[in-house]
Amino acid sequence: MYRGGTRVEDIALLAGSGNDDSRVGLAHINDYPLSLPPDKITDADRVMPGDGGGPVVPFVKALRAVGYAGPLSVELFMSDYGGLDATGAAREALQKTKRICEIAADAELYDEK
Repeated sequence: MYRGGTRVEDIALLAGSGNDDSRVGLAHINDYPLSLPPDKITDADRVMPGDGGGPVVPFVKALRAVGYAGPLSVELFMSDYGGLDATGAAREALQKTKRICEIAADAELYDEK
């Protein structure tokens, strides 16, 4: 989204016809450093959710708002995962993605009050 110029608010255009219906089939999640402008960032610059400065919590909230209840696929193309093997990198990605989802859920509860 960052590189392509899409805004988190644009996810609202993917709402389905009902509360639990969404036009989103699969959602990829990652983060990115804000130090790189959209025209300079590459796939290799993607980082774990929550490790960058992107709007990952608003992204998850926007997906929920359009009724998306499917998986979040962490999509990274880093050349080095900090010395982690595949299992370690997968565990870290899961932990960080769960944390983003927890923060988004807490923020939704707060927004409703």
